[in-house]
Amino acid sequence: MAYVWITLPLFSLLAVADLRWAAWMPYFFIFQAVVHLILGLVGRQLLNPGMVSAWLVHVPWGIWTIGLLMRAGVIINPFWNIFVLIGLLVNATLPVVGRFLLVNYRRQPTTTA
Repeated sequence: MAYVWITLPLFSLLAVADLRWAAWMPYFFIFQAVVHLILGLVGRQLLNPGMVSAWLVHVPWGIWTIGLLMRAGVIINPFWNIFVLIGLLVNATLPVVGRFLLVNYRRQPTTTA
């Protein structure tokens, strides 16, 4: 969670100076919606809060934002650009970071009160 809560605000603030800093974010949110869908299918829990918010809020916001970035001249082709790759890579690092944190969490000794 800290990964998302630190990274997204930081790049949003950087975008005040140059929109290209945050142009990967709409793709990140769209990819997150796809990940939530896959996890929902695998876990046989199609209706969960993450998926509902991803598809009702994040995907429309992402599509709208990509349109704004195209009008601003930041994105030329909405399907083939470096920001798609960055959004995908940021999404791909989430499970890696999560796995690393989980392994470290399990290594901590447990204390009993």
